[in-house]
Amino acid sequence: MKIIIETVPKSALRYSTVGDWFYNDKEKCWYIQVAEFAEKKGEYFSYEEHFEYFVAIHELVEMFLCQSEMIDQKTVDKFDMETGKNSPEPGDESDSPYYEQHQIASAIETLLVEATGITIGSYHVAVDEKSDEIDKFFGEIKPVTGGEPEKNE
Repeated sequence: MKIIIETVPKSALRYSTVGDWFYNDKEKCWYIQVAEFAEKKGEYFSYEEHFEYFVAIHELVEMFLCQSEMIDQKTVDKFDMETGKNSPEPGDESDSPYYEQHQIASAIETLLVEATGITIGSYHVAVDEKSDEIDKFFGEIKPVTGGEPEKNE
């Protein structure tokens, strides 16, 4: 088994997301890519680097559970990039083919956030801000909670 987990600039992401998993057939390995939250990397995790780890672990758990249930990457990608494209979090949609796997990954992610003493609220704010930045880069339209979709400019 080979799994490569890396932080990448938003320009290296396959689509508008803070975290992604996929199989690289050429290299015969799984990739987990997480949008960069932190500018500077040092010996100890910065506050923002924690966010990268939380997203990476969420993606790892989700990938593992999807593969365990024989939900392939193409199915997840199709939902994320087509059906769930305008959802703030496609895996939270009840018709998502990986809804249960995403919910379990989110629960583990929340436990890790809380274990570090970071509030889940501040983590969600950071992820939402990063998501908005990535949406703007990709020119995506995402719905605003309780309102009409809004074009990020």
